[in-house]
Amino acid sequence: MGIRIYEAESKDIAKVKNILDAQDAKDPTTGQWVQNPFKAQGYIMRDATTLGLTKPATYIHIKAEDSFFKANEKKLTEAGAKLMKGKDAAEIQKKIDELENAAMEGMGSIFG
Repeated sequence: MGIRIYEAESKDIAKVKNILDAQDAKDPTTGQWVQNPFKAQGYIMRDATTLGLTKPATYIHIKAEDSFFKANEKKLTEAGAKLMKGKDAAEIQKKIDELENAAMEGMGSIFG
């Protein structure tokens, strides 16, 4: 299981969202319904401003098996998302994790 962080510039975000949020579709050859793999896997999408950044970008955090990325990453990158690596990816992941943890703590205090 791995985590990958992608960056989508504001000019590409509509195309990227279309991939992430695409409706399930019927396979024309088999007639069976095919689930959107990104919806099925789950992802976190955060605008740069919510992470305290001024860059006009959105970040996508996906935690999945390598096989998921091998089968689906190309769709995302062709839509304009860029795979982040190294220190930059780690910093964005840390900011997203902090936001998610704060949200969980907030829910915990509500339901105590």
